[in-house]
Amino acid sequence: QPIDDKVVTEVEKSESEDPKLSSAEEVLNYAVVCTEGHTVGRLADLVLSDDDWVLSHAVVALGERRTDQRVRVETSAVSLVDYGSQAVHLRLSSEAFAACDIVETGAGALANQR
Repeated sequence: QPIDDKVVTEVEKSESEDPKLSSAEEVLNYAVVCTEGHTVGRLADLVLSDDDWVLSHAVVALGERRTDQRVRVETSAVSLVDYGSQAVHLRLSSEAFAACDIVETGAGALANQR
């Protein structure tokens, strides 16, 4: 069965809202925030596993502006997607985030990083 263009994932919403299914496109470019409350970048992409089509990684463009340097973070490190503040909160400290894998950029580069 073919997969739709829009990837749909279950995400937590802020405490005042109920969880729901949402398009992955909706959260792209959201701020990515570590446990200390520092914004470390913007959500640039989401990666599906080849085996079971589950979201396996989030790709973060570093800094406040989009740059060519990107970091791959396991989706298990995401603690909350807050639609109100347009932020993805991580369970990682800034130090732990700095230890995540840097990925190549450009066409097809993410496919080679799995």
